[in-house]
Amino acid sequence: MILTASLLTAEVCLMQIYQVPQGDSVREIDSRRHLFGFDLISLEKLSISIGDDHLVFSRSGYGGQDWQMEEPEKKTANPAALSYLSDLLFGNQQFHSFVLVKGRLNQYGLDHPLAVVELRLKNKQIYHLRLGNILTDGKSIYGQIDNRERIYVLPIEFKYAVDRSLGEWKQSAASGKGEHHQS
Repeated sequence: MILTASLLTAEVCLMQIYQVPQGDSVREIDSRRHLFGFDLISLEKLSISIGDDHLVFSRSGYGGQDWQMEEPEKKTANPAALSYLSDLLFGNQQFHSFVLVKGRLNQYGLDHPLAVVELRLKNKQIYHLRLGNILTDGKSIYGQIDNRERIYVLPIEFKYAVDRSLGEWKQSAASGKGEHHQS
């Protein structure tokens, strides 16, 4: 009985911490370490759509270590901006998620997402990560992969990683020479 009470208390605490919605939209809660079932090395192209802006990056250079912006301009991409996003997408961190009952995407802002990140692999498979509403705590954002029923509670850093000005995505002449300047 003590074990049952402890487990119930832990579940309630997790639901409050991560603001997982109450009611019939929640079927289960779980956690995982990676959003995708593949590694960064498998990634060939990355696209970001946010508002009216659409950016496309492809891997280039020896071993695919460098990124090239293809759209809206052909430029060398800022390695720090792509590394920050890659670390979030492929880093080893814990993500909480829950299963959504159909028809409830609007509650999480995923029917009209803030941003969509498209990942194209070398084997030509394509995955989409949609970012929705920011939770009321301001520290998390809802995410969904490929219109699956699972909704993720992601760190707000996902929003910061994709919501950048065009200039922040391009490698500046100064950063290419190892100089540092503040914005």
